[in-house]
Amino acid sequence: SEVKLGPFLCELGVFDLLRESGEPLSSATVAERLKTSLTGMQTLLGACVGLKVLKVERKEGKDLYGNTEFADLFLAKSSPKSQYYTMKFFSEYGYLSLQYLPEAVSTNFNSRSKEGVESFFRYMDEAWSLHGKEVVSAFDLSGFQLICDLGGNSGGLAKELISKYPNCTVKILDLLEVVEISKKYNAFSEDSQITFHEGNMCFETITSISKSTSIAILILELFFWLASHTPLLELYLYQHLYLHH
Repeated sequence: SEVKLGPFLCELGVFDLLRESGEPLSSATVAERLKTSLTGMQTLLGACVGLKVLKVERKEGKDLYGNTEFADLFLAKSSPKSQYYTMKFFSEYGYLSLQYLPEAVSTNFNSRSKEGVESFFRYMDEAWSLHGKEVVSAFDLSGFQLICDLGGNSGGLAKELISKYPNCTVKILDLLEVVEISKKYNAFSEDSQITFHEGNMCFETITSISKSTSIAILILELFFWLASHTPLLELYLYQHLYLHH
């Protein structure tokens, strides 16, 4: 299936080879350079043409294969916008976890593994490579010394913010378990501009970590808020972002 084929071909290096070659290659050349069987590679390349992630042209009696623009951008691991880890996460963990759904509901069974958590964090980081720059550029946050990322998870958004606003500091608030894993995954230095803190979306938590009135608050999943929080949020934003900034 597409779910398995995508990450498998990424792992083999098919898309990277075609991306770096600069010209279409025959199945024999691809198989030779990647040290695979010719028959197996011909089958895989043909399947990719059918899925429209590779293109093929007939030249001098040979089929020559090349990446589509989509494959160059999202499937080659060397691409800055590669979605390899996203496909890998859903292929190896996301869809397979559905088989544990009955046990999870009836007995609170947890199938999570260390490898699965690390794969999820790479997936979350990778997601920001798609439109991260556009998201952080949507509003001018250059005047804020401190940015609080509520529910910041792996720190993917925080890294984009630091890249866009190198003079700011980003504090990520999340559940204790998430914070502990994030610290191990990122291994930021003690003087890093990005720090992780246990906390939730209550304003007491935000004010306790900030001594500055120049603070921007980014809430990744605002739709999880109850409607009753909306007036409090509006009041807090008005007092701290408009009155003090």
